[in-house]
Amino acid sequence: MPKKQKPILEKEDFVIGLFGEKYPKNFRYKISTEWELAEVKWLISEGDFDSIEDYELFTTKLLLNQHTN
Repeated sequence: MPKKQKPILEKEDFVIGLFGEKYPKNFRYKISTEWELAEVKWLISEGDFDSIEDYELFTTKLLLNQHTN
């Protein structure tokens, strides 16, 4: 019996982001822990970000920054 093969991702299905990490093409960063949420709320109170959405968009842009050799 042939071995199961993982589907091969097409080049268009992902982007290479910061540190050479692969992210899905439509990737958007989301806060994932209560600790991170508390930290983001503190950053908002300090005036670093306007909202949680602003933080998530900024982090998405940072992570998807194209890696160049």
